[in-house]
Amino acid sequence: MNNIGRAELLVVSLALSLGIAVGGYFVSQTLYNAKVGINTAEVKGLAERRVEADRAYWKIQYTVSGSGTTPVSKLYLISDEVQYRLT
Repeated sequence: MNNIGRAELLVVSLALSLGIAVGGYFVSQTLYNAKVGINTAEVKGLAERRVEADRAYWKIQYTVSGSGTTPVSKLYLISDEVQYRLT
């Protein structure tokens, strides 16, 4: 009958294992992208609603000023004190 050699069996088994590995990669990427898609939001218009967030960034701006005779080093000290109180 049909005799399959050792080399042909090796080639077929390597091709099959490579196909399974590539298929697994694509399935895992699809599942990962689906999970990432759940964690994103698209906002349109003026609608307001509450959402849960685990992170927030606030930009705080302040100004330190003095009179015309105030030395710059004193303004830096005042600025450092304000920064310390904000953190």
